[in-house]
Amino acid sequence: MADLELIGISKLFGGQYALKDVSMSCNRGEVRALLGENGAGKSTLLKVLAGAYSADSGSIHIFGKVAKISSPKDAMKYGIGCVYQELSFIPDLTVAQNIFIGRYPRTKSGRIDRKKLYSWTRELLKEYEIDTIDPETKVGSLSLSKKQMIEEVFAKLETDGSVCINMQFSQQDSRPVPGRERKGRN
Repeated sequence: MADLELIGISKLFGGQYALKDVSMSCNRGEVRALLGENGAGKSTLLKVLAGAYSADSGSIHIFGKVAKISSPKDAMKYGIGCVYQELSFIPDLTVAQNIFIGRYPRTKSGRIDRKKLYSWTRELLKEYEIDTIDPETKVGSLSLSKKQMIEEVFAKLETDGSVCINMQFSQQDSRPVPGRERKGRN
């Protein structure tokens, strides 16, 4: 029995199968790649796992127990987050503001504690070994690969667990991205 199992997952859109009886498994610390042409169902499968879509049939098992995932919030309770091809940042906000959106540190008077916000972000980026990114930089000015790294940090911070990364690769963007693993974690 694997730590994570997707069993017989099917998803229909307008009477057409996007996924038909798909199964896969993965253990903590393992990396799995879903490869296929556009329209093969890779993104749909990840969205089912992350709670963005509900499967029409099949089940998800985490550590041998059926997981009821019907929303991204449910997936986060199980420690599952997803970084989609379509990044979710607000381009005019800084890296720090995007990472901690909705969780800003506050002063006693209730104002955003910017000093603490940027300090926390520097520590977090250092922990993920991507401290070459300035927390005060607006996300819109970053390269795609740096935006993806920041999105991964955000997803890991949200879930403290497994992160599914949905990336599109091309010949121009085939360089490795550093800082994928958090120190001391599987």
